[in-house]
Amino acid sequence: MSANRRALFGLAAMALGAVAARGEPSGLALRNLEPSGAFEVSNLGPDARLSARVRIELLWRGAWTEWVADLRLARACEPPPACVTLAAGESLRPPPWNGYSCGGQCPASCRANVLAPPGTYRFALQDCSGVTLVHGAPFVRP
Repeated sequence: MSANRRALFGLAAMALGAVAARGEPSGLALRNLEPSGAFEVSNLGPDARLSARVRIELLWRGAWTEWVADLRLARACEPPPACVTLAAGESLRPPPWNGYSCGGQCPASCRANVLAPPGTYRFALQDCSGVTLVHGAPFVRP
């Protein structure tokens, strides 16, 4: 895919995801930051109990497909509990996703680590039972 086509595709995906980035009925907002792969979660509603696992989705042939990667709602490079409580008005900026399937935020020793291909991605937050609460706006990983 040419660079121009990829850029146009990324802009179209960002336009489609702009509403989700402003927050959904859950009261959660997921905002992309720089560099690509960095994000912030803000709780605009009551206390929320979230799965520490952040799902990454790749826009593939017009549909969102899960990209398997180790990405967590952690405040630093240490394993968080399975569920994380985000108090009303609280924000969290986890270490950014580096594009790898293992050690996606912090250095790790992995046997079969895979680098995600360039493309359009988005993050998704879930509650502790696995129900998706909010999708972030799409972003392009070069």
